[in-house]
Formats: sequence, structure tokens, C-alpha cells
Amino acid sequence: MFCSKCGKQIERGNKFCPYCGAVQVEKWQEEQPGLYRGGMEYRNAPIDRTTDRMNRGILGDMTVLDVVICAIFGILILWWTFTFFPGLKQSWISFSSMSADAKFLGILLLAIPYIFVLAMAGIGIYGVMHRAYHISMAILIGILGLFMKIADIFILTSFTYADYKLILRTLFVTYGEIGLSTVVLSIGAGILLYSKSERKI
Repeated sequence: MFCSKCGKQIERGNKFCPYCGAVQVEKWQEEQPGLYRGGMEYRNAPIDRTTDRMNRGILGDMTVLDVVICAIFGILILWWTFTFFPGLKQSWISFSSMSADAKFLGILLLAIPYIFVLAMAGIGIYGVMHRAYHISMAILIGILGLFMKIADIFILTSFTYADYKLILRTLFVTYGEIGLSTVVLSIGAGILLYSKSERKI
């Protein structure tokens, strides 16, 4: 609904405008903003949508904070994309001496984390654009980044098969380089999503 005096959008059922303090008037005005201005009634006046558009923020209904959250998810997508494809090229060269099955497994293991980040970030952006703030998307990406960073530092050396050792080494080294930045960006997105969510956990 809209304030009967200043025209700003307010929550349904408010008796007073939080912006100008004006007492709210008849309920039918909710569907026709702009008919009351300065306490005067204009039943035949055209509906003014300017204030409504201004209150929606940038990019339609999105606020500046929404855009920042989407930008962080976008940075994560680009960051992982620019890491995945060079890593894929290098892995293809490294895996050239392996059997076909081992090479397939190596490429698949390299692609799964990248696809996971794309999916979580995409769902996060979609949620923000539809006013659904899911902090779990940022948490899951952060956990993956932390795992990759830890694995990069403490690479598994207990495998006896050289092929699988090389696959794991390539996987963790490739994504381990961006593990810390992924965690930091995910924490930032998580904090912003938490501040926007209606249900606090």
C-alpha cells in the first residue's frame, strides 16, 4: 500500500507512515496511489506511478543490497570459470598418459565442483531476484572453497595408484588457488543474505 500523504510504499495495515508520520486513510486508496496528496482528495486524478518506480530501487524491485549480493555470486561464477577452463586444458595434457577410464574420472572430478558452484550461485541470484534470500547457497560454496584450500595444503598422499594420485593432485591444486577467495566471498554473501532474510536462524 501507499502513504496517503507522501505517496511512498509502506507495509499493508500500517496506521502511520514511517517516512512522514501521516495517518493512513481509507483502504480503497491502497489500490490507487496518488489520489491523496497533502490531505486533499482527488478522485478523478491520474494515478502517479513515479514514486512507486523510485521506491523499487535499481533493476526493478531489486535494492542496492540485492545487486551487491548478486554481484558477489557473479564474481564467484567468473572466478571459478576463469580457473576451470585453464585447469581443464592443463589436466587434459597431464592425463594424456592415463587410461581412458582414469582420464574420464579425472575430467569429471574437475568438472563437478565447478558445476556445483555455478548451480549454487545461479540459485542464489535467482532467489535474490525473487525476494528469497537463501543463506545456504553461500554456506555451501564457502564449505567447498574451504575444503579445496585445505586439500591443496594437505594433499592426499596415501594412494598407491599414480593415476588417481595425479587426479586428486590436479583437482586440489586447481581449485585450491581460489579456495580462500571463495570462502571470503561466500562469507560476505552469507552475511548480506542473512541481513535480508526474514527468518533469522
